[in-house]
Amino acid sequence: TGGKVSHCFPLNGKPDSPYVQGVDGVVNAYHHALTQWGLSGPTVFSELIHATASMCQAHVDTGATNYTILLIITDGIITDLEATKAAIIDACRL
Repeated sequence: TGGKVSHCFPLNGKPDSPYVQGVDGVVNAYHHALTQWGLSGPTVFSELIHATASMCQAHVDTGATNYTILLIITDGIITDLEATKAAIIDACRL
């Protein structure tokens, strides 16, 4: 209670290094998030998609040759559906 709500945070709990390696890293980060924070609504994705696209653009700008995978798992109705659709379309231009 009294805390700040954010719909965009690294699942591994490391804001300065939100990266994981391989499928095991993704699974471990997801497990960490579920045990640390659980699931709750509202379900807002546009902020997350824009932040991920910005990270990807920064990698492209520096010539990095890595992949970025955005895995979205939801337990409810997307609250910002139209904004999420627009964010996905914008991100596809990378």
